[in-house]
Amino acid sequence: MDTAVLRWRKRLGSAAAWVAVTMAVAFVLPSSPASAEPGVGEPVYVAHKMEGYSGSAMVGIFAATPPDIGNLGTPDYWSYCVEHDVSLGTFRTAMVEAPPLFLGSNYFTGATIQAKVLWVLAHSYPYLSLSDFGTAAGVPGISANDAIEAAQYAIWRYTDLNFDASWNWETPDSEAAYWYLVNGANASSGLLPADLQSTAAIVAPGGTHVAGTLVGPFTVSTNQPTASVSVTGGYTLTDAGGTAIDPSAVTDGQDIYIDLTGVIAAGSATVTVSAAGSSISGNIISVPETAGGTATTDSHAQTLVIVAPSTFRTTDSASVSWVSGTPPPAFCPAAGDPAQVFSLVNGVDIYGYTPGAASDALLPLLPATVSGNLNALMLDPLRNRLLMIQRSSGTESTLWAYDPANGGWYVAFGPFVSPDFPRGGFNADGTGYLLGGGSSPEVWEVESSSTFGYTVTLIGVM
Repeated sequence: MDTAVLRWRKRLGSAAAWVAVTMAVAFVLPSSPASAEPGVGEPVYVAHKMEGYSGSAMVGIFAATPPDIGNLGTPDYWSYCVEHDVSLGTFRTAMVEAPPLFLGSNYFTGATIQAKVLWVLAHSYPYLSLSDFGTAAGVPGISANDAIEAAQYAIWRYTDLNFDASWNWETPDSEAAYWYLVNGANASSGLLPADLQSTAAIVAPGGTHVAGTLVGPFTVSTNQPTASVSVTGGYTLTDAGGTAIDPSAVTDGQDIYIDLTGVIAAGSATVTVSAAGSSISGNIISVPETAGGTATTDSHAQTLVIVAPSTFRTTDSASVSWVSGTPPPAFCPAAGDPAQVFSLVNGVDIYGYTPGAASDALLPLLPATVSGNLNALMLDPLRNRLLMIQRSSGTESTLWAYDPANGGWYVAFGPFVSPDFPRGGFNADGTGYLLGGGSSPEVWEVESSSTFGYTVTLIGVM
Protein backbone atom coordinates (compact mmCIF):
# COMPACT_ATOMS: atom_id res chain seq x y z
CA MET A 1 0.00 0.00 0.00
CA ASP A 2 1.31 3.45 -0.90
CA THR A 3 1.13 5.43 2.36
CA ALA A 4 1.76 8.65 0.44
CA VAL A 5 -1.46 8.07 -1.38
CA LEU A 6 -3.30 7.72 1.91
CA ARG A 7 -2.56 11.34 2.72
CA TRP A 8 -2.96 12.77 -0.77
CA ARG A 9 -5.58 15.52 -0.51
CA LYS A 10 -6.65 18.54 -2.48
CA ARG A 11 -4.76 21.65 -1.40
CA LEU A 12 -6.86 24.32 0.29
CA GLY A 13 -5.70 27.79 1.31
CA SER A 14 -7.35 28.33 4.69
CA ALA A 15 -9.42 25.95 6.77
CA ALA A 16 -11.14 28.91 8.41
CA ALA A 17 -12.05 30.32 5.03
CA TRP A 18 -13.43 26.92 4.01
CA VAL A 19 -15.67 26.75 7.08
CA ALA A 20 -16.96 30.28 6.45
CA VAL A 21 -17.79 29.48 2.83
CA THR A 22 -19.53 26.17 3.40
CA MET A 23 -21.62 27.43 6.29
CA ALA A 24 -22.92 30.25 4.07
CA VAL A 25 -24.31 27.90 1.42
CA ALA A 26 -27.56 25.94 1.79
CA PHE A 27 -27.16 22.77 -0.30
CA VAL A 28 -30.45 22.33 -2.18
CA LEU A 29 -30.60 20.47 -5.48
CA PRO A 30 -32.23 22.64 -8.16
CA SER A 31 -34.73 21.26 -10.67
CA SER A 32 -33.39 23.28 -13.60
CA PRO A 33 -31.51 26.48 -14.35
CA ALA A 34 -33.41 29.67 -15.09
CA SER A 35 -32.39 29.71 -18.77
CA ALA A 36 -31.59 27.25 -21.55
CA GLU A 37 -28.74 24.86 -20.85
CA PRO A 38 -25.29 25.90 -22.10
CA GLY A 39 -23.81 23.67 -24.77
CA VAL A 40 -20.31 22.76 -25.91
CA GLY A 41 -18.37 25.92 -26.74
CA GLU A 42 -20.58 28.09 -24.52
CA PRO A 43 -19.70 29.77 -21.22
CA VAL A 44 -20.65 28.86 -17.66
CA TYR A 45 -19.73 30.48 -14.38
CA VAL A 46 -17.38 28.61 -12.02
CA ALA A 47 -18.13 29.60 -8.42
CA HIS A 48 -16.16 27.84 -5.67
CA LYS A 49 -16.15 24.70 -3.54
CA MET A 50 -19.65 24.55 -2.17
CA GLU A 51 -20.28 21.05 -0.77
CA GLY A 52 -18.18 18.25 0.62
CA TYR A 53 -15.06 17.74 2.72
CA SER A 54 -12.36 20.35 2.19
CA GLY A 55 -10.07 18.07 0.19
CA SER A 56 -12.68 16.59 -2.12
CA ALA A 57 -15.53 19.11 -2.34
CA MET A 58 -17.61 19.74 -5.44
CA VAL A 59 -17.43 23.11 -7.19
CA GLY A 60 -20.70 24.89 -7.91
CA ILE A 61 -21.41 25.80 -11.55
CA PHE A 62 -23.94 28.36 -12.77
CA ALA A 63 -25.43 28.48 -16.26
CA ALA A 64 -24.89 32.25 -16.28
CA THR A 65 -22.97 34.71 -14.14
CA PRO A 66 -25.00 35.25 -10.95
CA PRO A 67 -26.27 38.79 -10.42
CA ASP A 68 -24.90 38.91 -6.87
CA ILE A 69 -21.56 37.13 -6.40
CA GLY A 70 -21.79 37.69 -2.67
CA ASN A 71 -25.11 35.83 -2.48
CA LEU A 72 -24.79 32.96 -4.92
CA GLY A 73 -27.61 30.70 -3.79
CA THR A 74 -27.86 27.14 -5.12
CA PRO A 75 -25.82 26.38 -8.25
CA ASP A 76 -27.42 24.98 -11.38
CA TYR A 77 -24.81 22.23 -11.72
CA TRP A 78 -21.95 20.63 -9.81
CA SER A 79 -18.49 19.55 -10.87
CA TYR A 80 -15.64 17.24 -9.90
CA CYS A 81 -11.93 17.78 -10.50
CA VAL A 82 -10.12 15.83 -13.22
CA GLU A 83 -6.67 17.47 -12.67
CA HIS A 84 -5.44 16.92 -9.13
CA ASP A 85 -2.15 18.76 -9.48
CA VAL A 86 -3.50 21.92 -11.15
CA SER A 87 -4.76 24.80 -9.00
CA LEU A 88 -8.48 25.48 -8.89
CA GLY A 89 -9.73 28.68 -10.54
CA THR A 90 -12.87 30.15 -8.96
CA PHE A 91 -15.29 33.02 -9.50
CA ARG A 92 -14.78 33.26 -13.25
CA THR A 93 -16.33 32.42 -16.58
CA ALA A 94 -15.15 29.23 -18.27
CA MET A 95 -16.04 27.22 -21.37
CA VAL A 96 -17.96 23.95 -21.69
CA GLU A 97 -16.09 21.48 -23.88
CA ALA A 98 -16.35 17.82 -24.86
CA PRO A 99 -13.88 15.50 -23.05
CA PRO A 100 -11.70 14.95 -26.17
CA LEU A 101 -10.83 18.68 -26.01
CA PHE A 102 -9.21 18.29 -22.57
CA LEU A 103 -6.29 20.72 -22.27
CA GLY A 104 -4.38 18.86 -19.54
CA SER A 105 -1.66 16.23 -19.67
CA ASN A 106 -2.64 13.57 -17.11
CA TYR A 107 -4.28 10.19 -17.82
CA PHE A 108 -7.60 11.89 -18.68
CA THR A 109 -6.15 12.60 -22.14
CA GLY A 110 -7.00 9.01 -23.11
CA ALA A 111 -10.48 8.01 -24.33
CA THR A 112 -10.41 4.85 -22.20
CA ILE A 113 -9.83 6.82 -19.00
CA GLN A 114 -12.45 9.39 -19.98
CA ALA A 115 -14.96 6.57 -20.38
CA LYS A 116 -14.10 5.19 -16.92
CA VAL A 117 -14.51 8.63 -15.32
CA LEU A 118 -17.89 9.07 -16.96
CA TRP A 119 -18.96 5.66 -15.65
CA VAL A 120 -18.05 6.84 -12.15
CA LEU A 121 -19.94 10.09 -12.68
CA ALA A 122 -23.10 8.30 -13.89
CA HIS A 123 -23.12 5.91 -10.92
CA SER A 124 -22.40 8.40 -8.16
CA TYR A 125 -23.94 11.33 -6.36
CA PRO A 126 -25.39 13.81 -7.38
CA TYR A 127 -26.13 12.25 -10.80
CA LEU A 128 -28.01 9.73 -8.67
CA SER A 129 -29.98 10.78 -5.63
CA LEU A 130 -28.14 10.31 -2.34
CA SER A 131 -30.58 7.58 -1.34
CA ASP A 132 -30.25 5.69 -4.64
CA PHE A 133 -26.46 5.94 -4.57
CA GLY A 134 -26.27 4.72 -0.98
CA THR A 135 -28.46 1.73 -1.77
CA ALA A 136 -26.47 0.84 -4.90
CA ALA A 137 -23.13 1.19 -3.08
CA GLY A 138 -24.27 -0.91 -0.14
CA VAL A 139 -24.09 2.01 2.31
CA PRO A 140 -27.66 3.16 2.89
CA GLY A 141 -27.78 6.38 4.82
CA ILE A 142 -24.42 7.60 3.48
CA SER A 143 -23.85 11.33 3.99
CA ALA A 144 -23.48 13.73 1.09
CA ASN A 145 -19.88 14.52 2.12
CA ASP A 146 -18.92 10.84 2.13
CA ALA A 147 -20.62 10.23 -1.22
CA ILE A 148 -18.79 13.20 -2.75
CA GLU A 149 -15.44 12.06 -1.34
CA ALA A 150 -15.94 8.56 -2.74
CA ALA A 151 -16.73 9.91 -6.20
CA GLN A 152 -13.85 12.40 -6.27
CA TYR A 153 -11.30 9.82 -5.12
CA ALA A 154 -12.61 7.33 -7.68
CA ILE A 155 -12.21 9.94 -10.43
CA TRP A 156 -8.64 10.74 -9.35
CA ARG A 157 -7.85 7.02 -9.28
CA TYR A 158 -8.26 7.14 -13.09
CA THR A 159 -7.15 10.66 -13.99
CA ASP A 160 -4.03 10.97 -11.83
CA LEU A 161 -3.05 7.52 -10.49
CA ASN A 162 -4.21 4.90 -13.00
CA PHE A 163 -4.05 2.15 -10.37
CA ASP A 164 -6.31 1.00 -7.54
CA ALA A 165 -5.33 2.71 -4.31
CA SER A 166 -6.54 3.32 -0.81
CA TRP A 167 -7.01 6.82 0.58
CA ASN A 168 -7.12 8.63 3.87
CA TRP A 169 -10.86 8.04 4.29
CA GLU A 170 -13.02 10.26 6.45
CA THR A 171 -15.37 7.35 7.25
CA PRO A 172 -15.87 3.65 6.41
CA ASP A 173 -18.91 4.66 4.34
CA SER A 174 -16.71 6.73 2.06
CA GLU A 175 -14.30 3.82 1.66
CA ALA A 176 -17.07 1.33 0.85
CA ALA A 177 -18.64 3.67 -1.70
CA TYR A 178 -15.25 4.32 -3.31
CA TRP A 179 -14.57 0.61 -3.86
CA TYR A 180 -18.07 0.16 -5.24
CA LEU A 181 -17.35 2.83 -7.86
CA VAL A 182 -13.83 1.68 -8.70
CA ASN A 183 -14.75 -2.00 -8.97
CA GLY A 184 -17.70 -1.12 -11.18
CA ALA A 185 -15.68 1.13 -13.46
CA ASN A 186 -12.88 -1.44 -13.72
CA ALA A 187 -15.38 -4.05 -14.86
CA SER A 188 -16.97 -1.72 -17.43
CA SER A 189 -15.77 -0.45 -20.78
CA GLY A 190 -17.05 2.95 -19.67
CA LEU A 191 -19.50 5.50 -21.01
CA LEU A 192 -19.66 8.37 -23.47
CA PRO A 193 -21.06 11.83 -22.67
CA ALA A 194 -24.20 11.00 -24.66
CA ASP A 195 -24.92 8.16 -22.22
CA LEU A 196 -25.31 10.72 -19.42
CA GLN A 197 -27.17 13.37 -21.37
CA SER A 198 -30.90 13.87 -21.90
CA THR A 199 -32.61 15.67 -24.77
CA ALA A 200 -36.07 17.20 -24.97
CA ALA A 201 -37.34 19.41 -27.80
CA ILE A 202 -40.69 20.51 -29.16
CA VAL A 203 -41.58 22.05 -32.53
CA ALA A 204 -44.70 24.18 -32.99
CA PRO A 205 -46.98 23.89 -36.02
CA GLY A 206 -46.74 26.47 -38.78
CA GLY A 207 -49.55 28.23 -40.60
CA THR A 208 -52.62 30.08 -39.38
CA HIS A 209 -54.74 28.61 -36.60
CA VAL A 210 -58.34 29.31 -35.67
CA ALA A 211 -60.10 29.22 -32.33
CA GLY A 212 -62.62 26.41 -32.01
CA THR A 213 -60.32 23.79 -33.56
CA LEU A 214 -57.51 21.43 -32.59
CA VAL A 215 -54.26 23.36 -32.98
CA GLY A 216 -51.21 21.30 -33.88
CA PRO A 217 -49.32 19.20 -34.30
CA PHE A 218 -46.61 20.04 -31.79
CA THR A 219 -43.94 17.38 -32.31
CA VAL A 220 -41.93 16.12 -29.33
CA SER A 221 -38.45 14.63 -29.55
CA THR A 222 -36.53 13.11 -26.64
CA ASN A 223 -33.95 10.39 -26.01
CA GLN A 224 -35.67 9.42 -22.77
CA PRO A 225 -38.36 6.69 -22.52
CA THR A 226 -40.97 9.32 -21.69
CA ALA A 227 -41.26 13.06 -21.24
CA SER A 228 -43.92 15.31 -19.78
CA VAL A 229 -45.70 18.21 -21.45
CA SER A 230 -47.68 21.16 -20.13
CA VAL A 231 -49.54 24.05 -21.72
CA THR A 232 -50.28 27.55 -20.51
CA GLY A 233 -53.88 28.67 -20.26
CA GLY A 234 -55.23 25.44 -18.80
CA TYR A 235 -56.08 23.92 -22.20
CA THR A 236 -56.35 20.18 -22.76
CA LEU A 237 -53.67 18.45 -24.83
CA THR A 238 -54.93 15.78 -27.21
CA ASP A 239 -53.96 13.49 -30.07
CA ALA A 240 -54.98 14.19 -33.67
CA GLY A 241 -58.40 12.69 -33.01
CA GLY A 242 -59.16 14.98 -30.09
CA THR A 243 -58.62 12.35 -27.39
CA ALA A 244 -56.90 13.71 -24.29
CA ILE A 245 -53.35 12.41 -23.81
CA ASP A 246 -51.46 11.60 -20.63
CA PRO A 247 -49.21 14.68 -20.33
CA SER A 248 -46.80 12.84 -18.04
CA ALA A 249 -46.02 10.06 -20.52
CA VAL A 250 -45.25 11.55 -23.94
CA THR A 251 -42.84 9.63 -26.18
CA ASP A 252 -40.31 10.52 -28.85
CA GLY A 253 -41.94 11.60 -32.11
CA GLN A 254 -45.41 12.00 -30.60
CA ASP A 255 -47.64 14.70 -32.07
CA ILE A 256 -49.84 16.63 -29.67
CA TYR A 257 -52.59 19.20 -30.15
CA ILE A 258 -54.15 21.99 -28.10
CA ASP A 259 -57.90 21.47 -27.83
CA LEU A 260 -59.54 24.82 -28.58
CA THR A 261 -63.01 23.45 -29.21
CA GLY A 262 -65.44 25.78 -27.50
CA VAL A 263 -62.91 28.64 -27.61
CA ILE A 264 -63.99 31.71 -29.62
CA ALA A 265 -61.48 34.45 -28.83
CA ALA A 266 -58.06 34.88 -30.41
CA GLY A 267 -55.17 33.94 -28.17
CA SER A 268 -51.87 32.17 -27.73
CA ALA A 269 -50.35 29.39 -25.65
CA THR A 270 -46.98 27.86 -24.96
CA VAL A 271 -46.37 24.12 -24.78
CA THR A 272 -43.37 22.96 -22.73
CA VAL A 273 -41.73 19.54 -22.85
CA SER A 274 -39.63 18.29 -19.94
CA ALA A 275 -37.50 15.16 -19.58
CA ALA A 276 -35.47 13.83 -16.68
CA GLY A 277 -31.77 14.62 -16.89
CA SER A 278 -29.55 17.28 -18.44
CA SER A 279 -27.94 17.86 -21.83
CA ILE A 280 -24.66 18.96 -20.25
CA SER A 281 -23.63 16.20 -17.81
CA GLY A 282 -20.39 14.47 -18.76
CA ASN A 283 -18.85 17.46 -20.51
CA ILE A 284 -15.79 19.19 -19.10
CA ILE A 285 -15.15 22.81 -18.19
CA SER A 286 -11.94 24.44 -19.43
CA VAL A 287 -11.13 27.13 -16.86
CA PRO A 288 -8.77 30.04 -17.61
CA GLU A 289 -5.82 30.57 -15.29
CA THR A 290 -6.85 34.19 -14.78
CA ALA A 291 -10.41 35.54 -14.69
CA GLY A 292 -11.35 36.97 -18.06
CA GLY A 293 -8.64 35.03 -19.86
CA THR A 294 -8.72 32.05 -22.21
CA ALA A 295 -7.80 28.51 -21.19
CA THR A 296 -5.03 26.96 -23.29
CA THR A 297 -2.86 23.88 -23.14
CA ASP A 298 -0.01 25.90 -21.63
CA SER A 299 -2.11 28.07 -19.34
CA HIS A 300 -5.28 26.92 -17.64
CA ALA A 301 -6.70 26.34 -14.20
CA GLN A 302 -8.00 23.01 -12.96
CA THR A 303 -10.30 21.26 -15.46
CA LEU A 304 -13.68 20.15 -14.09
CA VAL A 305 -16.24 17.58 -15.21
CA ILE A 306 -19.80 18.82 -14.93
CA VAL A 307 -22.80 16.93 -13.59
CA ALA A 308 -26.44 17.90 -13.14
CA PRO A 309 -28.25 16.73 -10.00
CA SER A 310 -30.71 13.85 -10.09
CA THR A 311 -33.66 16.24 -9.81
CA PHE A 312 -32.71 18.14 -12.96
CA ARG A 313 -35.05 18.21 -15.96
CA THR A 314 -34.15 19.50 -19.39
CA THR A 315 -36.89 21.53 -21.05
CA ASP A 316 -37.93 23.18 -24.28
CA SER A 317 -40.92 25.30 -25.22
CA ALA A 318 -42.81 26.29 -28.37
CA SER A 319 -45.60 28.83 -28.74
CA VAL A 320 -48.53 29.23 -31.10
CA SER A 321 -51.21 31.86 -31.62
CA TRP A 322 -54.64 31.69 -33.20
CA VAL A 323 -57.24 34.04 -34.61
CA SER A 324 -60.79 34.27 -33.32
CA GLY A 325 -63.35 31.78 -34.56
CA THR A 326 -67.12 31.84 -34.83
CA PRO A 327 -69.01 29.56 -32.48
CA PRO A 328 -71.13 26.91 -34.22
CA PRO A 329 -74.79 26.64 -33.30
CA ALA A 330 -75.82 23.96 -30.84
CA PHE A 331 -77.16 21.56 -33.45
CA CYS A 332 -78.40 19.13 -30.82
CA PRO A 333 -80.31 20.53 -27.82
CA ALA A 334 -80.01 18.45 -24.68
CA ALA A 335 -83.75 17.84 -24.38
CA GLY A 336 -87.16 19.01 -25.55
CA ASP A 337 -88.17 20.37 -28.93
CA PRO A 338 -85.42 21.37 -31.37
CA ALA A 339 -84.16 24.87 -30.84
CA GLN A 340 -83.85 25.31 -34.61
CA VAL A 341 -84.79 23.62 -37.84
CA PHE A 342 -82.03 23.65 -40.47
CA SER A 343 -82.17 24.03 -44.24
CA LEU A 344 -79.55 23.93 -46.99
CA VAL A 345 -78.92 26.20 -49.96
CA ASN A 346 -76.43 25.35 -52.71
CA GLY A 347 -73.38 27.36 -52.08
CA VAL A 348 -72.95 26.30 -49.08
CA ASP A 349 -75.33 28.35 -46.95
CA ILE A 350 -76.90 26.88 -43.85
CA TYR A 351 -80.03 28.51 -42.50
CA GLY A 352 -81.63 27.94 -39.13
CA TYR A 353 -85.26 28.52 -38.32
CA THR A 354 -86.19 29.14 -34.70
CA PRO A 355 -89.85 28.28 -34.07
CA GLY A 356 -91.79 31.51 -33.66
CA ALA A 357 -89.33 33.58 -35.71
CA ALA A 358 -90.49 35.56 -38.74
CA SER A 359 -87.95 33.95 -41.10
CA ASP A 360 -84.89 31.72 -41.42
CA ALA A 361 -81.51 33.17 -40.38
CA LEU A 362 -78.19 32.56 -42.12
CA LEU A 363 -75.94 30.76 -39.62
CA PRO A 364 -72.37 32.03 -39.11
CA LEU A 365 -70.69 28.76 -40.01
CA LEU A 366 -67.22 28.64 -41.54
CA PRO A 367 -67.59 29.58 -45.24
CA ALA A 368 -67.17 26.81 -47.79
CA THR A 369 -67.96 26.81 -51.48
CA VAL A 370 -69.03 23.41 -52.74
CA SER A 371 -70.10 23.11 -56.37
CA GLY A 372 -72.90 20.96 -57.68
CA ASN A 373 -76.28 20.04 -56.30
CA LEU A 374 -76.50 19.82 -52.51
CA ASN A 375 -79.08 17.67 -50.76
CA ALA A 376 -79.85 15.52 -47.76
CA LEU A 377 -78.86 17.90 -44.98
CA MET A 378 -78.51 15.65 -41.95
CA LEU A 379 -77.82 16.03 -38.25
CA ASP A 380 -75.63 13.50 -36.42
CA PRO A 381 -77.00 13.90 -32.86
CA LEU A 382 -74.33 11.70 -31.30
CA ARG A 383 -71.49 13.95 -32.49
CA ASN A 384 -73.30 17.32 -32.79
CA ARG A 385 -72.34 17.48 -36.47
CA LEU A 386 -74.08 18.56 -39.69
CA LEU A 387 -73.66 16.45 -42.84
CA MET A 388 -74.80 16.86 -46.43
CA ILE A 389 -74.47 15.16 -49.80
CA GLN A 390 -72.85 16.82 -52.80
CA ARG A 391 -73.63 15.46 -56.24
CA SER A 392 -70.02 15.77 -57.33
CA SER A 393 -70.54 14.28 -60.83
CA GLY A 394 -73.19 12.59 -62.89
CA THR A 395 -72.43 9.24 -61.23
CA GLU A 396 -70.77 10.13 -57.92
CA SER A 397 -71.64 11.66 -54.58
CA THR A 398 -69.46 13.11 -51.81
CA LEU A 399 -70.36 13.21 -48.12
CA TRP A 400 -69.45 16.48 -46.41
CA ALA A 401 -69.50 17.21 -42.68
CA TYR A 402 -69.21 20.33 -40.58
CA ASP A 403 -67.21 20.19 -37.35
CA PRO A 404 -65.27 23.16 -35.96
CA ALA A 405 -62.81 20.75 -34.36
CA ASN A 406 -61.77 19.69 -37.87
CA GLY A 407 -61.65 23.16 -39.38
CA GLY A 408 -65.32 23.49 -40.41
CA TRP A 409 -66.56 21.81 -43.60
CA TYR A 410 -64.54 18.81 -44.78
CA VAL A 411 -64.96 15.72 -46.97
CA ALA A 412 -66.04 12.91 -44.67
CA PHE A 413 -66.32 10.21 -47.36
CA GLY A 414 -65.99 9.84 -51.11
CA PRO A 415 -66.50 10.61 -53.82
CA PHE A 416 -68.30 7.29 -54.35
CA VAL A 417 -70.46 5.89 -57.17
CA SER A 418 -74.11 6.18 -56.20
CA PRO A 419 -77.50 7.45 -57.27
CA ASP A 420 -78.51 11.00 -56.46
CA PHE A 421 -79.78 11.34 -52.90
CA PRO A 422 -82.61 13.83 -52.44
CA ARG A 423 -83.10 13.00 -48.75
CA GLY A 424 -81.40 11.57 -45.71
CA GLY A 425 -81.33 11.58 -41.93
CA PHE A 426 -79.73 10.18 -38.75
CA ASN A 427 -81.23 8.21 -35.89
CA ALA A 428 -80.56 8.90 -32.22
CA ASP A 429 -77.76 6.31 -32.14
CA GLY A 430 -75.67 8.24 -34.66
CA THR A 431 -76.33 6.07 -37.75
CA GLY A 432 -77.47 7.86 -40.91
CA TYR A 433 -79.46 6.77 -43.95
CA LEU A 434 -79.52 8.18 -47.47
CA LEU A 435 -82.44 7.50 -49.82
CA GLY A 436 -82.27 7.52 -53.59
CA GLY A 437 -85.10 8.66 -55.86
CA GLY A 438 -87.93 6.68 -57.44
CA SER A 439 -90.64 4.35 -56.15
CA SER A 440 -88.14 1.75 -54.86
CA PRO A 441 -85.21 3.93 -53.71
CA GLU A 442 -81.88 2.51 -52.76
CA VAL A 443 -81.02 2.80 -49.06
CA TRP A 444 -77.44 3.63 -48.09
CA GLU A 445 -76.15 3.53 -44.52
CA VAL A 446 -73.85 6.25 -43.09
CA GLU A 447 -71.64 5.13 -40.20
CA SER A 448 -68.85 6.81 -38.28
CA SER A 449 -65.49 5.20 -39.13
CA SER A 450 -63.01 7.41 -37.23
CA THR A 451 -62.89 10.60 -35.21
CA PHE A 452 -64.11 12.70 -38.14
CA GLY A 453 -64.62 10.17 -40.95
CA TYR A 454 -67.65 8.19 -42.13
CA THR A 455 -68.38 5.33 -44.51
CA VAL A 456 -71.40 5.14 -46.84
CA THR A 457 -72.60 1.65 -47.84
CA LEU A 458 -75.52 0.34 -49.91
CA ILE A 459 -77.69 -1.89 -47.68
CA GLY A 460 -80.73 -2.53 -49.95
CA VAL A 461 -83.84 -0.98 -51.42
CA MET A 462 -86.97 0.33 -49.80
